[in-house]
Amino acid sequence: MTTGELWTSLQQTNSNNLRKWLFGSVLVRDWDPAGTTSLEGFSPFNTDGSLSSTLFSSNNPGGPWFDVGAIDANGVDFTPRYKTQDTDIWQSRLPQRTDVDGDGEDVDIVFAETNPVALALYNNQPLVNVPGTNAVSVLQSIGTSNFTASYSVYPQIIYRQLMIIGVDGELANPFYIAELRPRVSITKMNKRMMNAKKADEFGVSFGVYPDNASGFAKEAVYGGAAWLAAGGAVALPTVQTVTATATTSGHATLVFNQPTSPNQPFTYTVSQDNTTTTTVGAATIASTAVASGVVTLTISGLTATDHYTFTVTATAANLTTATYPVSNSVTST
Repeated sequence: MTTGELWTSLQQTNSNNLRKWLFGSVLVRDWDPAGTTSLEGFSPFNTDGSLSSTLFSSNNPGGPWFDVGAIDANGVDFTPRYKTQDTDIWQSRLPQRTDVDGDGEDVDIVFAETNPVALALYNNQPLVNVPGTNAVSVLQSIGTSNFTASYSVYPQIIYRQLMIIGVDGELANPFYIAELRPRVSITKMNKRMMNAKKADEFGVSFGVYPDNASGFAKEAVYGGAAWLAAGGAVALPTVQTVTATATTSGHATLVFNQPTSPNQPFTYTVSQDNTTTTTVGAATIASTAVASGVVTLTISGLTATDHYTFTVTATAANLTTATYPVSNSVTST
């Protein structure tokens, strides 16, 4: 094929950034108008990219989340309700401006599993006694004698929160996405069929609304070990020497060239080896300064007359790391 501008631009794509959410989970909990269920600054992921282990705990901030269980193979549909209105004038048949006339979203889910959470949602019943930090589940347990799923003769609006987690990649090295909807309510219930050909499925549509406590109507949070690694590794500079200099009062400075990474800024940790007492431990970094690509760390807490070497590790914002060669030896004063 002849090389051209368009073909060149096509070669600049990165197939590693193409996502398919192969499977996932839908989590839900009741919304609290008092703001205890605010999702401002919330992430279901730990700093290493793994999922938090406290999401289903009663002491989880804002209360526990509930898994709706199996859903239809089509997954979850997010349908924007974004509308604009053109402004026409008499003198022209072309519109002169446009304004947003409406905004929102519908989230469609088809529950394929008959369980207490899905039934409570379909019958518009609460999941907990009082939403918030002291929430206690009011769901019946599977196998309870005379288990009932009742729909009230008095229709009611119950606001919920949705967290839809999608998973891509390998189980040991996944990409995660968590679609957060801090305030939703059911706007439509799909028909339900009982027959021998299909599972007993029941679908609902949730309307998405702003939550003042959270400060947004919808948000996506990305995580997973593969996501953190996608930003690239920390590359040490060509000259990797760490120069240690003893100063005064148990202090020393470490000077070295800054690494590179698309995930700056960096944080630094230092391991100190007291070769006098043959002990190795974490050094105390009193200050960090960066000027013209040169990093200066000030170390404190050294013992006078003891000899030390230092090993510096740089950590990027995506938690990838690189370690410099050990420094020269200094004698603390």
